[in-house]
Amino acid sequence: MFKFRFLNVILSVITIFSTSAYADARSQLQDIFKGYTSLKADFRSTVYSKKGETISTSTGVLSLKKPSSFMLHTKEPDEQVLFTKGKDVYFYDPLIEQVSIYNIDDLYTSPFMLITSQSESLWGRYKISLNNDTYVLIPNNPKDELKRIELTFEKGILSGLGITFKNDNVNRYTFTSQSQQVQNSDLEYKIPSDVEINDERSSN
Repeated sequence: MFKFRFLNVILSVITIFSTSAYADARSQLQDIFKGYTSLKADFRSTVYSKKGETISTSTGVLSLKKPSSFMLHTKEPDEQVLFTKGKDVYFYDPLIEQVSIYNIDDLYTSPFMLITSQSESLWGRYKISLNNDTYVLIPNNPKDELKRIELTFEKGILSGLGITFKNDNVNRYTFTSQSQQVQNSDLEYKIPSDVEINDERSSN
């Protein structure tokens, strides 16, 4: 349940390039993200069906800080919060008054972590190509939950993220008001003490 909801909150066929072209695109993208010590941006997320119909839209704030601090705070239409705290990941849904807690390794399925991580195991999961201002990432494992990731830049600034799932639904994020000034308070969220706790850490 977490992985399904996480992939839909948080993360097609391309022309085949040569191995060197993949390596060049990967190096270029990694070099861009090496310059990101942190990132904060307003986001708008729109989920489309395989037929192109709009399933849902949401807005909120994304905050990231190296090496592994992450906050995806959805504010409208319903608040949801996904964030790291130490070696744990918290997913809080105020609507059902429940917080789920997972090991931080679960977050490394998220395309957002490419921004903060230079991990070979993470980057090595994808073939990467460049199409104009968009980097296209295709998982090497055909059983991956994601089929395709697209990272779009405008003048070197991340402006869009597209995630295509196995069922061909697509979640497209657009980013505005980008800044690399992230305060510790941007990565913190106080969860009420009386919520239901679903602790999944021991099951991983």
